[in-house]
Amino acid sequence: MTGRPKVLLVQAKPKKNSLRSLLESQEIDLRRATLDSMPKQLKQLSEHELLILDDLPLAGLPKELVGRLRSYVEELGGGLLITTGQAAAELAGPEDSAIEALLPVHFRQVKKKEKIPAALAFVLDRSSSMSREKKFVILLRAVADALDRLRDTAQVAVVMFDDFPDTVVPLTEAKQRKKIKKVVLAQRVGGGTSIYPALVAAQKELKKSAAKLKHVILLSDGQSISIFAHYGYLVEKLAKDKITITTIALGSDSDQAELKRISARSGGRFYFADSMANIPKIFAAETENISEDNVVEQPIRAVPAKLVEVLSGIDFESAPPLKGYVASEARPTSEVLLKSSDRFEPLLARWRFGLGRVAIMTTDAQGSWAADWVNWQGFSVLWPRLVKDTLRSSPPGDLRLAGKVEQDRAILTVRVPAERSTDKTEPPKLTAIGPKGQETELEVVRRGLGVYRADLELDRLGPYAFRASRTSKSGAEEMAYASLNRTYKEEYLAASGNLALLKAVVRTTGGQLAPGPAEIFRPGRQERQGFEEKWPLFVFLALGLFLAEVLVRRL
Repeated sequence: MTGRPKVLLVQAKPKKNSLRSLLESQEIDLRRATLDSMPKQLKQLSEHELLILDDLPLAGLPKELVGRLRSYVEELGGGLLITTGQAAAELAGPEDSAIEALLPVHFRQVKKKEKIPAALAFVLDRSSSMSREKKFVILLRAVADALDRLRDTAQVAVVMFDDFPDTVVPLTEAKQRKKIKKVVLAQRVGGGTSIYPALVAAQKELKKSAAKLKHVILLSDGQSISIFAHYGYLVEKLAKDKITITTIALGSDSDQAELKRISARSGGRFYFADSMANIPKIFAAETENISEDNVVEQPIRAVPAKLVEVLSGIDFESAPPLKGYVASEARPTSEVLLKSSDRFEPLLARWRFGLGRVAIMTTDAQGSWAADWVNWQGFSVLWPRLVKDTLRSSPPGDLRLAGKVEQDRAILTVRVPAERSTDKTEPPKLTAIGPKGQETELEVVRRGLGVYRADLELDRLGPYAFRASRTSKSGAEEMAYASLNRTYKEEYLAASGNLALLKAVVRTTGGQLAPGPAEIFRPGRQERQGFEEKWPLFVFLALGLFLAEVLVRRL
């Protein structure tokens, strides 16, 4: 009854593009609009099974429009599919935008543009144990790579420690990264492990900074001779100075419990790394967290995070790298389908929101970040599947319609689960569509709270369709559908047999008309053919005669 699903594609400019061309080739009724021309009223939005918001400035959407989008998804079961390119990067701004409550991810806050955005101190273990398996060499390279992610105006300090701390790089602007790298890469290992004096040295450097955000990254692979029980007050002092500490326990020999206490008391994060291969990723994530911009613009690959039908059979290893995305974190009840290869952050996530579904790509569809995907064969497979997966799967609203046939009459029940005793609403409208397409308005009678009944005499053979509708409190048009069929069953039971035809069949075939049970079950004569081998008897008889003849001749 509803035909092709109606899909509204909202883009910044109405010009033709790859996504639009692909969707126009699908079995959908694609409608196009810009942010200014898109329907703003809930009743108009409810006519569509899916809304696609493609790289729009979502952070600036009016709260009234976001409220209607929420009702469209939550109450009417509509689908919402969003891409976030550069135009949507403000979602990661310092203030939560209204639309974020709808999304299966939340965006990391971009730090305010201060003169000095952040001050970061690396506190690194260089004890003798770090010399094994080139751990220290890999660590120094990870620090050097992390420096490239910091803004030039950020400040950096590096403290190495064994039995004693050594401030090898005093607080310095990150734009001096070449000099910092030279010093860092020249370090050597040796000695024991004592963490807390090194934290004091880092605090001394960070206190020199005017940055509002001050952070320490502490890495160790061993057991510290100075322990929290004796030196925990030093961590308290850092916390009072609003210095957070992220701790990284490297390998099974590291003092994980001690490092967890330090990070928990200072408001930082704790990581356990069982391999040096994870260290560059952790350093990259931490430096990105304190950087000014949460738009990640570097080549990354999309990695499937879950085996689902939407991604089935798509070879993401052959996909060209994406050139950027907006950093985000998945909400607890969301489902991440694709993640980034660098920091394993969501690239494609979905969740159910009320009666509807919301899916988001944290990169664009065919803009500067995903431009190379347009010519990838997986592009033409992924997007139609995303559309199908996010489409509204049932009629809009919480209206339910069921029917049955009793003695050539249709008995129809309309249920409105959301109805309350205090509601002053009109009963739903119920329309019947007969076998020849004629429409009839049915009288609906209320039989209880949220329960309505109607009936219709089925005076013709064939299929009947029924449509219930009502206007919800939010002003949207809710609908429900049902269908019944009046068949030939009753007519066949009431009709008499064609006796003349049966007699003609009996004469032609030589059978009997209406034989009794004894005749039906009387055994008949049956002829059977079978084969039995007789030759063995004659062979043995001939053999016996031959032996007898030989015996007689001998005698």
